[in-house]
Amino acid sequence: MEIKNYKIEIPQYLSIARYQQLQNLEHLSELGKMIRTINVFTKIPESEIRTWAIGDLGKVAKDFSNKIDITSQFYPIWQHNDINYGYADISTMTLAEFIDLETLCKKPTENLHEIMAVLYRPIITHRFNKLSWKVKHNVKLFQEKLGNVFKYYELKQYDSKNRFVDADVMKDLPAGFALGALSFFLGTANLHWINSLSSL
Repeated sequence: MEIKNYKIEIPQYLSIARYQQLQNLEHLSELGKMIRTINVFTKIPESEIRTWAIGDLGKVAKDFSNKIDITSQFYPIWQHNDINYGYADISTMTLAEFIDLETLCKKPTENLHEIMAVLYRPIITHRFNKLSWKVKHNVKLFQEKLGNVFKYYELKQYDSKNRFVDADVMKDLPAGFALGALSFFLGTANLHWINSLSSL
C-alpha cells in the first residue's frame, strides 16, 4: 500500500467561506467533524482522509483548532485589495438596505458574505488627514481612535444588484470580522428601534 505524505498549511484565520462550509455539522460524529474540517481547509478528499491513522487525524484537527483565529471583532474601516471599505452607519441607511438586511438575517450564516456586502461598501470620499493602518490577516485595519468615525467618510451608494459582486469579495475575509460586524449591527439596530419608539 502506498503511503502519501501531505504538507498541510494551516491558515491564520477562518474565512467567511470556510466558516459557512463548517456550519450545520451537528449530524456528524466527532470524527466526522474532524474529517470535514480537514477537507474544507486542505481540499483533500474525505475518502482519502478516512484512510489516515487515527492519531494523525487527531493531531491535524487539534492543530487547526489551536491555530486558527476566529476572534469576533468590529472594525469600522478596513482595506482589502487596495479598496477602502467603510461600515454603513445605521442612522444613514436607506430602506432598501434595511429590507435586504432583514431578509438576509433570517439565515445569517448562509448569507454572511451578502450581509457584509450590505454593511460595508467602498469609501468614495473621506475627511481624514491620512489613513493609518495596522495589518491583520492580510487585511489593513484603520487604527486611529475617533469619537464618531462614521462622520468622516462617505460610502458608495447602495445598489442591491451590485451586492452580489461585492459579496464574492467578502468570502475571503476573516469570519471574525463578519461576526463582529453582525453583532455590532444587531446591537445598534435594537437601540435604534428603541429610540425610534421612544420618540414616537
